[in-house]
Amino acid sequence: MNCKKLIVLVTTASLALSFTGCRRQKPDIPDAAEAAVEVPAEEAVETQEPPGEASLSGSDLEAYDRIIEELDQYMADQDFENLFSAYSAYRETCPALSDKLEEKKTQYAEELKTIFDGWIAEADELTIAGDTVNAKQKFEDIASINSMKNHFEELDIYDSITNERLSYYWEYNKYTQPANLMGKQFDTVDGCYYRDKDWGTVNKYEDRFGHSYDEYYELQVQSTRADRPNPYVIFNADNQYDIFHAEFVCHNRMKEYNQFHIEVYGDDTQLYVSDSFTSYNDPMAVDVEITGYRLIKFMAVREDYNTAWGEGKFPSVGLYQADFLYSEKPEFEYYDPQNQGQPSKGE
Repeated sequence: MNCKKLIVLVTTASLALSFTGCRRQKPDIPDAAEAAVEVPAEEAVETQEPPGEASLSGSDLEAYDRIIEELDQYMADQDFENLFSAYSAYRETCPALSDKLEEKKTQYAEELKTIFDGWIAEADELTIAGDTVNAKQKFEDIASINSMKNHFEELDIYDSITNERLSYYWEYNKYTQPANLMGKQFDTVDGCYYRDKDWGTVNKYEDRFGHSYDEYYELQVQSTRADRPNPYVIFNADNQYDIFHAEFVCHNRMKEYNQFHIEVYGDDTQLYVSDSFTSYNDPMAVDVEITGYRLIKFMAVREDYNTAWGEGKFPSVGLYQADFLYSEKPEFEYYDPQNQGQPSKGE
């Protein structure tokens, strides 16, 4: 967008406006009140008639042509700040041209609506593609322009359209984008788990395949006794989601005989049990159906109790990605400019 923040310049054309009262600055030109003193009463009454094109003098029409040339250039350059500012200035200082300027403003407003509608259509496509940042930028551009619109009341509707579309995008993305669960904070009363002190900033979780993870929950077992509780984390789905997605792996410093499996619970109901794995297994992923459950527990169960401690890191499973998702995506409702901004389904 070429929405420049420039100071409105007094152009050569605007300086050349010579007829009384049509100027954007007031240097060395008699005040309108002083000029009125010298005008006979009969002529003064005559000038109060509504100015139609037939009543405009040649100098008025010449000035109008120069004004429109200036405004047209701002519109062509999409220099909307100067377009709005210049129009407002000429509207105040050129009352003889007010009707013709109003006609031009209507034309510019329709062109701006076409531009705005195009940006909203682009925002729709960006949203479908998952590019929510650039989609939001389109509406920020519209809001920025609308904040300067002054006399362009025809654009007021886009204030509500912008808010409605952004609200709709949020609702749509809630169903299409995963709810990332990494970085959630837990009280140790709710979950028995281990996490490095400088988790997510200094320490990284590393596997045997050259991968390192900045964000993770490390479910670590610091005992060989089978009566010690298995480490787990709990996520609150609040009965809103259909799928729990998890990606996990073992640490690269685990011994080859250290062995785990994963169990997933929904409100204490077992929903999933994985096969056994060690640190020599590739990173793993699972999608578990969780419809109707509130609390989702991801547990790492150690299987090699009563084995020697050996050297190296305590056995652990690194949960490096966890999300809630919806199983079905709603049909996208496209913006329809012909329906007063109301969305329409389908292409």
